[in-house]
Amino acid sequence: MKWSRIFFVASSVLALAAACGGSSTTGGGTGGGAGSSSSSGAGGGSSSGGAGSSGGILTEGGAIVPTGVPCGMALGQQAYCQGSEVCCSVTPPRAADAGRGGFPLPVDTCVAGPSACQAGGVVTACTGSLQCAGKVCCVEPGDGGGMGVGGGGAATLCESACSANGIQLCAANTDCPTGQMCVGRGGLMVCFTPPCTGPTSCGAGQVCCTGGMGRGGGAMCQATCPMGSLQVCAANADCPSGQTCNMGGGGAMTCGAPPCTAGSCGAGMVCCAGRGGGVDNCQAPGAAGCNVICATAADCAMGEVCMAGGGGAMTCVTPPCTHGSCAAGEVCCTGGGAAICEATDAGTCPTGRLVCGTAADCPAGDICAAAGGGMTLSCRPAPAEGGAMPAEGGTMPTEGGTMTPPMDAAKGG
Repeated sequence: MKWSRIFFVASSVLALAAACGGSSTTGGGTGGGAGSSSSSGAGGGSSSGGAGSSGGILTEGGAIVPTGVPCGMALGQQAYCQGSEVCCSVTPPRAADAGRGGFPLPVDTCVAGPSACQAGGVVTACTGSLQCAGKVCCVEPGDGGGMGVGGGGAATLCESACSANGIQLCAANTDCPTGQMCVGRGGLMVCFTPPCTGPTSCGAGQVCCTGGMGRGGGAMCQATCPMGSLQVCAANADCPSGQTCNMGGGGAMTCGAPPCTAGSCGAGMVCCAGRGGGVDNCQAPGAAGCNVICATAADCAMGEVCMAGGGGAMTCVTPPCTHGSCAAGEVCCTGGGAAICEATDAGTCPTGRLVCGTAADCPAGDICAAAGGGMTLSCRPAPAEGGAMPAEGGTMPTEGGTMTPPMDAAKGG
């Protein structure tokens, strides 16, 4: 509410010449339509100190621009405070019997300075550099973190430099600190630091840092990248010692630990394949989601083999089982991927099909055959009499008397 109020007040400077009409004069003359010594503020408040009698300057185009800050309305036109006075906008408390929609309007009053504005008031000491000779106009936070002074109301103040949480108002890029641009934000022209794009887009002594957790967007030049942010780079030379410029998951080149290879990690560490386009990195054995990169089976844990995965990298995997290769109390079963050993008390597979070597390994009535052109033999129902398709995906006799297994992808055969 208070932010929107100060935005309205500050943005009204764009229409100052029109509000003055053609009767304003330079050197402390009276603004057109605001020539009385007092005027009613928004919501019925009275402007003190002769609002509307501020000085003005004549531009090259002949327009009269008041030097005082806008503060309420007088005779239907914008009124201004005199000289060094500031505008204090206070919203009265809502009456207990106001009922629905009975919200009071703010009262605008010209006062001697920001400290003269009552607690919670919205202070306007400037709308740009026009009222701040040798200084800049800043929107600043007040007591308790609210935007303003006195009691947390919004405030625009003339300062040597805006605070870390302040926002500097401007009219052109030349009004802003080095590295910032004058852009429109929320109806105001403010100094804004544009996102950096790489090491060359920052000044001396600064680096380009990504947003939190290395995600794209919000990249800014900083002295050092804070925790959760990554340094943007174009080459290894842009990175701190010991780091390399790697392609991250979001497509940005950032500094980080160099990619590992099989056997390149230190003692007690293994090289894990980066997921989702990430960089291969060293982790402790058994880390969640770690697919260990290997060159030979010697790089893998006992019982694992080194095989090429879907991405082409050699990683350690549990080899597919065969009939009779599983431990006591387990059977070899087909599944969505390679055959695996599953524990069972019944001697049959909880899921998939029982891997077999011959029909003797299968329950009575089943045959041992492969499906879908695969190489893994598994137990399947025998074909129905007359050569019809077996109900459970068994094989079909051909003219030559051989058994042709049907497709059985749904069962993982």
